[in-house]
Amino acid sequence: MRAVVQPASLLVEWSPTRVTVYDPTTGVRREGPSLKPIAPEWGSGRRVRVALARQMVFLRSVRVPDAPKAQAMAVVRLSAGQLFPLPIASLAVDLSLTGDVGAEGRLAVVSAAATSNLRQLARELDEVGWEAIEALPIAYGSAVLARKEGVADCAVVHSEGDGWSVDLVQGGELRASRLLPHGTTSATLEDEVARTYAAAGLRFSPILVTNGFAGGSWARSSLTALAALALPEAADIGVDLEPDEVATARAKATHRKAMMTASALALAAAILLGYAIVSRGAQGAAVRRSQGRNQATLATVRSMVTSEQAKLTDLKSAQAALDRALAPAQKLGDVLTLVANSTPDGVWLTGMGIERSKPLILRGTATRADLVATYLRALEASPRLRDVRLVFANNGTIEQAPVVQFSVSAVAVGNLTLAAPRKGSGKP
Repeated sequence: MRAVVQPASLLVEWSPTRVTVYDPTTGVRREGPSLKPIAPEWGSGRRVRVALARQMVFLRSVRVPDAPKAQAMAVVRLSAGQLFPLPIASLAVDLSLTGDVGAEGRLAVVSAAATSNLRQLARELDEVGWEAIEALPIAYGSAVLARKEGVADCAVVHSEGDGWSVDLVQGGELRASRLLPHGTTSATLEDEVARTYAAAGLRFSPILVTNGFAGGSWARSSLTALAALALPEAADIGVDLEPDEVATARAKATHRKAMMTASALALAAAILLGYAIVSRGAQGAAVRRSQGRNQATLATVRSMVTSEQAKLTDLKSAQAALDRALAPAQKLGDVLTLVANSTPDGVWLTGMGIERSKPLILRGTATRADLVATYLRALEASPRLRDVRLVFANNGTIEQAPVVQFSVSAVAVGNLTLAAPRKGSGKP
């Protein structure tokens, strides 16, 4: 994700079938099926901020550890398969951390968009000679709009062609977004908004309508979500959806730049020091007079080198966190397959449970006690498990047939916690 959003001359609301371009300087707004027919009005070489249309983006609220964003992202990527209907490999994912912190962690709003759509967006931008400095869900504009109108909690309702959308804002932060069903009218709008609040688990708050929505007695705003993204309050949203290959390429470029800067500064320090030594004999008193200035310059250069090296260390730490999240020693699904395939005849597993950094727990039923021992030996023999132990084994009957009900625990090799331990503490 980009750390700082550069100024944009245009705002673009984009979907694969409909594009809106808004010029915040002149107020000119143009719509079309793609960028190509409407971009010539502004010419090439434009830097634009892209707002992804609501039908393109998945939004989910989820609790994450109260930790820096990079670590929270690693946790979200592990659970993305439960949050979104598409595989994580086909999605670009980012999140914003809210101010809601509780016993279960901090509430994060997770955004995801199909990488195929983002690649189409990139092609259209290349065709017209424009550069995207950021691509984020347009629903974040509703949160900026609500803050601008001085409403901390509300449902922002927009006209969406032949329908409407509703974005829920709580405490000035986006919490949920939904496209309302076709056929929604002003008479049924409040009921649909209430359903949206109920699905999000939030209390019902006032409705704020935009785009000249007719009917009802709700509060109105002359702004739109797209126009709100041009306001100074929108500069620090910090959400940027982009394919993984783009983010990886930029991280590598940043790494190379940091290395080159550090090397250049080190060379400059060496040159300054060498010059001071060589000229000392020839310059004599002049060198001694300038020695204080040279030392101050050298200290500044060394401080800059230390700063760049610290940035490089942070990049390596972030890369290590991603490696632990995305390339574990062995997949948890493979561990479950192993223990299932190791059961001898006469043994059935009735329950399996495993989580990141926690022991594997198995429950099962066997027709004889010696089969439980056989199963334990099979698990102990696997190099992918350690600390295999029998938690309990109880005799019982099923339909008058004697059985042994048992539980086994084991540790999956390489099943480590996500966060790196703090130095000297031994704790994540």
